[in-house]
Amino acid sequence: MDETDERAIERARPHVVHAFSKVFGFGDVGGITIYQLAENYERRGEFGAAEIARNVTNVDYLVEHNLAFIGSPDTVAKKIRAAAEEGLINSILGEFNFGYLDESDIMRSIQLFAAEVMPALRDYEPY
Repeated sequence: MDETDERAIERARPHVVHAFSKVFGFGDVGGITIYQLAENYERRGEFGAAEIARNVTNVDYLVEHNLAFIGSPDTVAKKIRAAAEEGLINSILGEFNFGYLDESDIMRSIQLFAAEVMPALRDYEPY
């Protein structure tokens, strides 16, 4: 999270790619490739999951499809609310420490979330 959507996405981009390709093993070196994962889902008829697998390191795709809440505090709050209203979520597990983010960036994101996102959603009841 950062003050603007653009800055947040650009800062997060290499860390999201690193997390999924290196940490979770969905890269082209070692482990299963994202293409093999997508093919496995397609064989089982899970075409939505296959599309997500193909795009798991595409930050723009993840943000656009509400699969990662990255942006300014206002944007993150709006996207969390929208996902809840669509019935996609009813709780949040925030992963602020991913990739190889510096501790100062992690703490800044947590502080922005606590100071601006949580108060914006405090009284929101999706159900």
